[in-house]
Amino acid sequence: MSQRFFLTKKDYQTLMLASLGAMLDIYDFVIFIFLLNELSQLFFPTDLPNWLVQLQSIGIFAAGFLVRPISGIIIGHFSDRLGRKKMFMFTIFVMALPTLCIGLLPTYQMIGIAAPLLLLTMRILQGIAIGGEIPSGWVFVAEHTPRQHRGLALGILTCGISGGSLLGALTLLYLKSTLDEQQMQDFGWRIPFIIGGIFGLITVYLRRYLAETPVFQQMVTKRELKDEWPIKTVIRYYWPASIACAIMTWSTASVVIAIILLLPMQLNVYMGLPGTLIFQANALATAMMVLGNVSFGYLNDRFGLMRTYLFSWLGIIITSYYFFSELNPNISHQQLILSYMVIGYFAGVTVTMPILGIALFPSSIRVSGISLAYNLSFALTSLITPMIITIWSRYNIMAPAYYLIIAAIVSILTGITSRKINPRKPHNIYNTHI
Repeated sequence: MSQRFFLTKKDYQTLMLASLGAMLDIYDFVIFIFLLNELSQLFFPTDLPNWLVQLQSIGIFAAGFLVRPISGIIIGHFSDRLGRKKMFMFTIFVMALPTLCIGLLPTYQMIGIAAPLLLLTMRILQGIAIGGEIPSGWVFVAEHTPRQHRGLALGILTCGISGGSLLGALTLLYLKSTLDEQQMQDFGWRIPFIIGGIFGLITVYLRRYLAETPVFQQMVTKRELKDEWPIKTVIRYYWPASIACAIMTWSTASVVIAIILLLPMQLNVYMGLPGTLIFQANALATAMMVLGNVSFGYLNDRFGLMRTYLFSWLGIIITSYYFFSELNPNISHQQLILSYMVIGYFAGVTVTMPILGIALFPSSIRVSGISLAYNLSFALTSLITPMIITIWSRYNIMAPAYYLIIAAIVSILTGITSRKINPRKPHNIYNTHI
């Protein structure tokens, strides 16, 4: 039987609908962060100290992360038992509805203390959805795509995650450039959430036309579904694979946090560079990360996982060291943008995490295994990494580079040793159902 050298129209349709959900997840993440100041003023008493209002708002934002590990376990369980498609429909609906509701919520001035409580409830529901959406998306796409194109497919899906960040930033840039401060306070802040919610509900409708993955259908036919909770099997037999997956999540999430999310603030605070220049450079770097996701996914299919690992992570080591060593208040605008674009391209290394995760777990527990490792690690990384880099940067401007170099070295070692991971039950991680 000859191999297909290109993805089919049906493959691209599946990728598009999966990517829309991933894009919505990150889009909401970005707009909530960028509108934190407006939300703080609208959903809390105005007579509280500003630092306390900000802290409460950050706490509501963080609540979405805290529920992700639990929701990931539950959604992973039902995805492995009831089917990928059913939970894929559920997660995008639970993400879209609260996002739309946030845009319609009454403020503190309208209903008092109920306003922040409702906002907290919406964030928790969003956290529940995200905990299952991204791992389910990776598995859904991988199980629909021929093995020889799996890396490219996951790269395209990961583009949706990167593209959501860019879309959120561009949406808010447009609003803040066309509306004044009072208009943003009155109604402008609602627009991004309403757009995201409607966008998500349309995606729910379109996902009705997706088919269940051939891998899950095969498991049903052969009666290979687990009788016990899949998470029990993961913890009992596949904890080495879970640790490897968690380490890869930490390293790839750290790349995005350091290069895409934190770096703009550092360029402004420590370098005093103009905000317009920083945004332009960040937008171009994010676009390059999208290109990196696709190209590293393709390289995985063409040259194998280990060669892709070495090339992409060595690229992070070299470009991050060069970028931060050359950084100074007098850096030319052209050099900053070009260097930021190069390091942004290698930030596309994030695609290596789902590629490894898919290989580490058999199909019967795949969503549960990836969800547990990914959500636990991502929640901790999102809380700890920004603090470490921010505090360290006060003493050494090279701190982000050193942190990324450490993450890259650990990631390379994890990729190499993952080939030797063997669960206590006989299973070859590179010869699963797909």
